[in-house]
Amino acid sequence: MHYTLICAVCLIAPDAHSTDSPNLLTYLQSFLSPSRILEDSARLEGWCIDVSVADATLTKCDSMQAPCVPAVDCTEQRSKTLHRLVSMFTTPKAPELLAAPFSAKDVQRAQRAWGQYLGKPIEFKSSIGLRMNLIPPGKFLMGSGPDAVGPVDNEKPVEVTLTKPFYIGQLEVTQEQYAKVTGENNSHFAQLLIWDIRKFPVECVPWDDAINFCQELTKLDRLAGVISEDWEYTLPTEAQWEYACRAGTTTETHFGNKLSSKDANFDGNDPLNGAGVGPYLKRPEKVGSYPANAFGLHDMHGNVAEWCLDIYQKELPGGVDPIVDSVEGTEPEFVIKGGHWYGDGRQCRSARRFSYAPERLGMFYGFRVVLQQKASVAWVQLVGWLLATTTCGLSRHSDCRSRSPLIALLRRGGLHRPSDLLPKCLTSDPAGPTFDDSRRSPDACHPVIGLNRGRTRPT
Repeated sequence: MHYTLICAVCLIAPDAHSTDSPNLLTYLQSFLSPSRILEDSARLEGWCIDVSVADATLTKCDSMQAPCVPAVDCTEQRSKTLHRLVSMFTTPKAPELLAAPFSAKDVQRAQRAWGQYLGKPIEFKSSIGLRMNLIPPGKFLMGSGPDAVGPVDNEKPVEVTLTKPFYIGQLEVTQEQYAKVTGENNSHFAQLLIWDIRKFPVECVPWDDAINFCQELTKLDRLAGVISEDWEYTLPTEAQWEYACRAGTTTETHFGNKLSSKDANFDGNDPLNGAGVGPYLKRPEKVGSYPANAFGLHDMHGNVAEWCLDIYQKELPGGVDPIVDSVEGTEPEFVIKGGHWYGDGRQCRSARRFSYAPERLGMFYGFRVVLQQKASVAWVQLVGWLLATTTCGLSRHSDCRSRSPLIALLRRGGLHRPSDLLPKCLTSDPAGPTFDDSRRSPDACHPVIGLNRGRTRPT
């Protein structure tokens, strides 16, 4: 994403061998490679943004009749600022995506690579002691095949690609952690005096209260300086949850095609696929009491079923970073995954999915949290800030922000994140360059981001 941002500043650099006024539209049609950014940014010195014409060209400062809106302020301090910003926002190529099936060793290599790329630890600890593991992005088949056990009419498999790394809790949120953040604990099993229930998973939590927990924890950790403003806690999407649960496996559970209650907390009298009969505790167990998967996550099968962020629909959402956030015609119910202590082995399968109303309470339902970079990061605002400080020169002109053609171009396009640029074309109208949907004019499309392998892609 950062590379996309800096390119917005660098794309309007004039060609080294051209004496003509460069056209902004021309320079937005392809991205520069990182090796050319510093070289091209230097060429902006001495050029102004001419907003008096429809297509927003660059003009030599000494040829401007009107006050100059400098492309790059020529003072030494501003030049150094631009070069520092270029270095800050030019990042190396992202590691390869994982592709299921993959092994525990593949996971470890990917976690190290993505941790180094992000400059983040593989294991993260929140201010309340909630431990989370870094999940590298990847591709997998969500849902179940024709040989799956149990009802699968709502589990027809779809291909999913998760493009962004995220952290997810090693464990389900405990009663102790929930009380620290919210000041209350309404769990049914909070009354069990013969066990230390502090490490039991919180339950009897409706979907809205789980979301509120995430929001409050986000505030706490930002105040504590544990996370920055562009990161937040939330519930996992259904795709994130199942990807994290499977951890590269394609079997019924991450343990294999069989499941005994010796490996997960459920009614052991009814195991999965002929596994041996095991204990039936008739209650939740302390989080982390059962073996982890290759991502280092415990209790993805059984103990308490877990809320997801998605609204439930019968068909699984496939594609890139899928999420179902609206369903027409019905009161929304939300996805629950993982099975629980009261259910049987079939309910604990990786693909099994249920739905419940967001206000529903139950001693079988809890949740775990995800920490991720905000999907709606105000990257357009950051582009505007970069342009205001480097292109326009730290408010040298009071109307600089409103006159900047790149800012106007981005705002007119209604863009909120870099991926919004992928299906867009550049067009020109009397008011200047605009973005259009590539499907409307495929023959005359000038892609904002080239999709063929020969072009540079932003990470």
